[in-house]
Amino acid sequence: MHLPRRTPRRRRAILLSAAIAAGSSLVVAPAAPASANPNSTSDVIAYLVEGTGDGHGRGMSQWGAYGWAVDQGWSWEQILDHYYGGTELGSVDAARRITVRLTEWDGSSVFGVVSTTSSARWSSPAHSASTAHPAVRIVEAAPNSFTISVASAPQCIGASTLTVPDGPVSVGSTAEEEVERIQTFLTAVGFDPRGIDGDYGPLTESAVRAFQIANGLPTDGVWDIDDATAARVIIGNSTSDEGWTEVASGVPGPVVVSTDVDESSAAPGDVLGLCEASGRIVHYRGTLRFLHNDVGNRVVNDVSVENYLRGVVPREVSPSWGDRGDGRGMNALRAQAVAARGYGLEQSRYVYAQTCDTMACQVYGGSATRANVGAGAQSVEASQTDRAIADTPAECGSGRPAIRMASPRARSPPLSSPPPTVRKRPAGHSRASLTRPMPPP
Repeated sequence: MHLPRRTPRRRRAILLSAAIAAGSSLVVAPAAPASANPNSTSDVIAYLVEGTGDGHGRGMSQWGAYGWAVDQGWSWEQILDHYYGGTELGSVDAARRITVRLTEWDGSSVFGVVSTTSSARWSSPAHSASTAHPAVRIVEAAPNSFTISVASAPQCIGASTLTVPDGPVSVGSTAEEEVERIQTFLTAVGFDPRGIDGDYGPLTESAVRAFQIANGLPTDGVWDIDDATAARVIIGNSTSDEGWTEVASGVPGPVVVSTDVDESSAAPGDVLGLCEASGRIVHYRGTLRFLHNDVGNRVVNDVSVENYLRGVVPREVSPSWGDRGDGRGMNALRAQAVAARGYGLEQSRYVYAQTCDTMACQVYGGSATRANVGAGAQSVEASQTDRAIADTPAECGSGRPAIRMASPRARSPPLSSPPPTVRKRPAGHSRASLTRPMPPP
């Protein structure tokens, strides 16, 4: 609707301009009854909402899928049919694998891999699998020529430049540089404040509280000397270069690190862990491949598609949705699992890997993280999303359904019976109402 321009004094519309980020909610209250005075300037005749979320705008609306599943009782097939017109379900062999570029390590020349089960083995085109070790260090000494070292206990390697202030620093602090250092540290060790911007707001306070809980510190959301001391211990543990024994040099790439534990049944923190510069560790199922590339070295995770999804789906939707609506929310998770399976397999991004781990491809978080080698594992995977992945039943043989893009002219029949009449909506209305509160995380 076009609103005629008025002077500020006479304007009768309240214009609400907002950037609506994913994960936030917008509730618009009903307007008060119109005034009997025709000359009143306080009547609300419209709310104008402008903005977008922070996603890439492709594929399924997760919040919309939640509403269709929980509020309307749709099946996962109906949800997919609603969002993916011009597509069809295809089957995928459950044993199929996918290769994922792990962008955090792009351009690195030093890599550290830990195994809490002491079962990491390295190999290369010129070397068969080694004996098992708790940790493996891989250093590119010359182009495509690697030096391999091992350790007798799990440990990371790298010289971190992270520093933290003594504090106290709390919500509303104007010490932006100190806040940025805290945010940088929290991000590096797995307590994401959702941005490094120098603003100590509720998100940074929440991340500080999570760090305090994980490290047995007083949980007040205020960064002080106790938090700084614990942070410096973590940083110090990440910078040690002792305890490594060189076992091979001049090794041609790619170097592959594998493990003896079962890829699917092992605990999330028992599979291979890849060290970040801060000492934080991200665990991945499958194998890790380190390769030389003219535009910067790369790390690639080779993993089964089903195990890959275990690190994707909980990053795309909240696993707790599966518990909503007496379990109806599971259909939103199942729809996400099928869509993510198809989207991942449709990609062919690089010569050395099929996809990547960021929003540019599809967000993938591995199986678990640790703040450092001495910290407990925090699972990325969740029972609800694991179940959603397993629940998308085989269509033929051992295959699992995945969305496959098709020409709109060759659109397949609907995946299910016609959805409820709520699908019909006034022209210009979105499929997921902005006036509906977001579900809990």
